[in-house]
Amino acid sequence: MKMDVEINLRVPKPKIPAAGPDGSPIDSSSIRFTKTITVSQVPKPGQRLELSISSGEVFEGEVLRVDWHDNRELFIVACRYAPRSIPQNHYDALTSSADWIAKPLL
Repeated sequence: MKMDVEINLRVPKPKIPAAGPDGSPIDSSSIRFTKTITVSQVPKPGQRLELSISSGEVFEGEVLRVDWHDNRELFIVACRYAPRSIPQNHYDALTSSADWIAKPLL
């Protein structure tokens, strides 16, 4: 049975070489990227999902937890970018993607 879930993605901090001589880091710890996808079953913690960016890049997200959201009648899937670091071009594509929404944590 196919269903929509919302991915709530945490990404690591990339380095921006052009930012300064020391490569000042971007602080992405207070931002989550969200996107609604269709899955065949509710993902389980520890599972890896193949996620994509509208520009064509594909990456894996590791499921950390899954919660039901009553008001929206939707599962929220908390994920993290599975590779240990995010390449600058993936981070740039993610932040400018039409299908991912950057949401600051309050």
